[in-house]
Amino acid sequence: MSRLIEKYRKETVPELMAEFGYTSVMQVPKLEKIVLNMGLGEAIQNPKALEAAERFPLGLELVLGVLDLGHCRRSARAGPATT
Repeated sequence: MSRLIEKYRKETVPELMAEFGYTSVMQVPKLEKIVLNMGLGEAIQNPKALEAAERFPLGLELVLGVLDLGHCRRSARAGPATT
């Protein structure tokens, strides 16, 4: 089980129950999906920003607890249209 889920169940759920007066754990909202996004909009004008972002995932690895493989990166180049 991930650290974030454990922290949610042990710390956040009891706090939410006390704050909102829930009588059952089943009344507390559940976490379905957590998305972390690193916006790279400035990389369009500044190519060095992309290089810095490639070195930054070490910080994200500490938060997520997983290694970024970088396989989801896409090229922004437009190719010739095929019909």
